[in-house]
Amino acid sequence: MQRSLPYLQVSVCPQFPRTALSSSHEARDFLLQTTYAGAALIPANSVKRVPDGAGSLTYSAPPRVPAQYVELNKYGLLYAARHFARFRRAADLPEELDFAGLFDILLRLTTAADRFYAARGYRGNLAIRTSLHGVQSQIMRFLTPGPFEDLDLEDFRCFIDTVTAERLLGADQLRSQRVDVLTDILSEITWAFWQSNRDHPAALLRASVERGG
Repeated sequence: MQRSLPYLQVSVCPQFPRTALSSSHEARDFLLQTTYAGAALIPANSVKRVPDGAGSLTYSAPPRVPAQYVELNKYGLLYAARHFARFRRAADLPEELDFAGLFDILLRLTTAADRFYAARGYRGNLAIRTSLHGVQSQIMRFLTPGPFEDLDLEDFRCFIDTVTAERLLGADQLRSQRVDVLTDILSEITWAFWQSNRDHPAALLRASVERGG
């Protein structure tokens, strides 16, 4: 994946796995199942065998389909890397990163992780890591039009190159507290993109998670 373009990474993994949770074959079969309606983590016919599991590589198809790599291995690591789609709301406005792509992959990867761990009977601790790279000077509007329509796009510009959020939680929490977990992660990530003098709109982010999750 080309690292000169803004991209995101999301990973979900058991902490200190002592043994494999499945075989490589079972990990591949599970990843194949996520192409079905309702899961859709990866495109159909994109799965390839990789060491200890399977991966999916999607090539870029500008402007709206970014390059993406997803992997699941037998130790329970689910990993995704994706270029940001970028767009302009109008010809005279600056380019923006597509926040929907970040939300989409975070939601789908954690949903797949929950299903995988439940199927394997894993109820231990998990580490979730979300990171954005190459985002210095980039704009990412993470609010839909509404109460903040009067905000300038400059209020959504990031001033550092890498933004990261990490969380440790139990596998049961990933299911029972999904909205809280995703809101917490997205609030920390978007904090670095919020330059307005108003309070950071965590409640609006939570509402978006509730609608999407």
